[in-house]
Amino acid sequence: MTTLDKSGLRRRGFVAGAALVTAVASVRPVLAEMATVHPHHIAPSADLDWFPTVPGEQMAIHVPSAQIGGRFAVVETIAEPGAAAPPHIHRSADEYFFVQQGEMHFVCDGVEFDAAAGTSVLIPRGVAHTWVNLTDKPVRTLVTFTPGGIEQMFKELAAVFPHGVEDLAARYDTYLTT
Repeated sequence: MTTLDKSGLRRRGFVAGAALVTAVASVRPVLAEMATVHPHHIAPSADLDWFPTVPGEQMAIHVPSAQIGGRFAVVETIAEPGAAAPPHIHRSADEYFFVQQGEMHFVCDGVEFDAAAGTSVLIPRGVAHTWVNLTDKPVRTLVTFTPGGIEQMFKELAAVFPHGVEDLAARYDTYLTT
C-alpha cells in the first residue's frame, strides 16, 4: 500500500506482526520546515552526550522527556555490526524507530523483517520485540518513546549489562522475554 500524506511524502506501509512498518521516500523537507518554525527545539549534534548501552551500541538523547512533561523522548542510536537488544516488552511505552542509515533486522511479535534506511517501525506497548544489526556496517536509528522516561534506563544499562538488566528494566516497566 502506498499513500501520500499531508506533507507530500510518499509512504509504503505494511504490517509485520504487531509492528507497523513504513518506508518513507524523504523527510528532509519536513525536518527543515520544523527547524525553521521551532528553533528552540533543536539540539545541535555537537552538544549530544553519547553513551554506551548494550555491547556495540551507543546512544544520545535528543529530547529528554523531563523537558516536555514526560510526554515522549527521542534518542539516536548507532549499532555496530553484531549489536543486538535482548528480546523484551515495554508494557507502558510505544516505541517508534526511524532507520536513518544501514539496515536493521527486527523480530516483532514473532515476525522477522529487515528495515533499510528510510523505514519506520512502530512497536506498540506490550509487543515482544528485538533488533540486531546483521550487516557489516553500523546502523543509525532515531527512536521515539511515548511516553518518555525510559531513556533514563539506557543511561544505566551498560553499567549493569548483562547480569543486572532484568532488575533495571523492570524499574522502567520493561521485561525481558525469550
